[in-house]
Amino acid sequence: MRVFSFVIQTELDVEKLQELVHTVSCFESDTLLSIKGRIVDMKSILGLCTVMPYSGDEIEVRTSGYDEEEAMLAIKRWFCL
Repeated sequence: MRVFSFVIQTELDVEKLQELVHTVSCFESDTLLSIKGRIVDMKSILGLCTVMPYSGDEIEVRTSGYDEEEAMLAIKRWFCL
């Protein structure tokens, strides 16, 4: 399992979250986002919209599975980290 925490630096909206879902859906690994005490599947647009991360929010991303390292790198690139 890979775990990474950071503060979101960009504004996100539903369209951006759809792009994120598309990015992580290319991987077999489980991808979870933890924010404000809630954990959601990053492959679920509905899940991400229920927690709607904003600029300045601290989040934790977890990837677990066959291609977890590649998934984490893609997520970091998506968030420009």
